Amino acid sequence: ETTPAPVDNSACEVTTAPNLVEAGQRFDATIKLKNTGDTNWDPNDGYIIGSQDPADNMNWGTNRVRIGNTITSGTSKEINQSFTAPSSPGTYQFSWQMLKGTTWFGSSCTSPIQVKTPPTPVEEVDACPNIPGFQSSSSECSPCEESTSDDDVQSCLIIAKTASNITQSITDANNTTAKASDEIRYTLSVTNSSKVTMTNFVFEEILVDVLEYADINEVLDASINEASKTLQWAPVDIESGQTVTKTFTVKVKDIIPQTPVSASDPTSYDLVMTNTFHGVTINIKLPPSISKTTETVITTLPSTGPGTSIVIGFTLTTVVAYFFARSRLLNQELEIIRADFAQTGGV
Repeated sequence: ETTPAPVDNSACEVTTAPNLVEAGQRFDATIKLKNTGDTNWDPNDGYIIGSQDPADNMNWGTNRVRIGNTITSGTSKEINQSFTAPSSPGTYQFSWQMLKGTTWFGSSCTSPIQVKTPPTPVEEVDACPNIPGFQSSSSECSPCEESTSDDDVQSCLIIAKTASNITQSITDANNTTAKASDEIRYTLSVTNSSKVTMTNFVFEEILVDVLEYADINEVLDASINEASKTLQWAPVDIESGQTVTKTFTVKVKDIIPQTPVSASDPTSYDLVMTNTFHGVTINIKLPPSISKTTETVITTLPSTGPGTSIVIGFTLTTVVAYFFARSRLLNQELEIIRADFAQTGGV
C-alpha cells in the first residue's frame, strides 16, 4: 500500500489591522496562521507568507512576511509586523497567503483598508522673528519683561558703576573723601538680560565735574573730547546674557583747587567729584580749606529776603532817631541847669 505524500495546507486570518490609514503611514498588523496540513513549516525549507490581491504586490511596503520558528502540523501562530500604507489614496485589500518557495497553498486572508490623503500641514509662522527660537504668540515678542515695545532692548540692560580709591585701598569709594594725588578707578558695566543682542551700545562718561579736581590718568580704547570733557568708547554689541565692562582711572590734582562755588552752577567747585552713568551716580568728596569752609558757612546762612530787610532797616532807623532825639533833649536840659546855677550861685 502506497503512503500518501504529505500535503501543505493552511488557514489564515488577519486579526488586527486598521480600517483607515493615511497615505504613507506606518501601522502594525497581526496575521494568524494555522497549519492544517501534514507537513511542518520550517522557514529554512522556504515556508513564508506572501502578499496577494494581486500576488506579490508591494502595496504595503513589502511582499513577504517571515514566520519565525517552525510551525508544526496542527498548531497556530500569530505574527506581528509593521507595514507602510500606499502613497496614493483609495481602498486596498490587505491580503496574505502561505507559500513554499514559489508555490502558494492554503487559504488567503483579507482585510480591506482605506487609505486617505493626509491633511496639508499648517505652516507655523514665527510670531517674533527677532527673538531666538520659535514663538507662536505676539505676546512673546518683548525682549524682556521690562521692555515697553518689541524693539526696546535698552530697558533690559542692567547698569552698574563703581569707584575704588587705589591709593587708600578703598574698594567702594562712593561717598568717601579722597586726598590730593589719590588715584580713583571707575568701573562701568552693562549686562544684557534680554533675549536678543543689544547693538551699537555706546559707553560714555561726562567728566565735567570730576575734571575740576582730577586729571584722566589711564584709559583704554576710548576717545576724550576736551571741549565737552566727555570720555567715549566705540559702539559695541552686547549679546544676550553678556556683560561688557569698561574702566578708567583719574588722579586727584596735587593741589586741590579752592575755586569758589559758581553762582550759576552750585554743583561746580563744590569739593565733590560727581558723575553719573545711565542713572548710577558716584560722589567722591574732597577735603576743604579754611576759605572753602568759610564759604560753606556763609552760603548756609538763612536768607532774609526783601521783606525782612525792610523791617530790619525801619527798626534800626527808629532806634537811631530815638537816641538822637533823646541826646538833644538831654543837652537842652543841661543848658537850663547851668544857667540856673549861674544866676543863683548854686543857692
